[in-house]
Amino acid sequence: MQKIRNSAEMFPVIEPLQSSGLTQKEYGKNQNIPVHVLAYWSVRYRKLKSPDADQSKFIPALVLPNIYYLCILPKTSYAKKN
Repeated sequence: MQKIRNSAEMFPVIEPLQSSGLTQKEYGKNQNIPVHVLAYWSVRYRKLKSPDADQSKFIPALVLPNIYYLCILPKTSYAKKN
């Protein structure tokens, strides 16, 4: 059965990895943690701790109505022709 891990448990493990100079494979072998788990939490840690993590990835945009669709079209332009 898989062990459920969360950031409170894994971030204290990842912080020494970042400064150890070891590869994830070497560090994982020393700590008995699979490499894929270290890779996953390393990415999560870097994203959370990056300087622009506080900034939103979205840019506010002003959406204006399209004037073309607001115009009243003559009936003949959109009526079905027989």
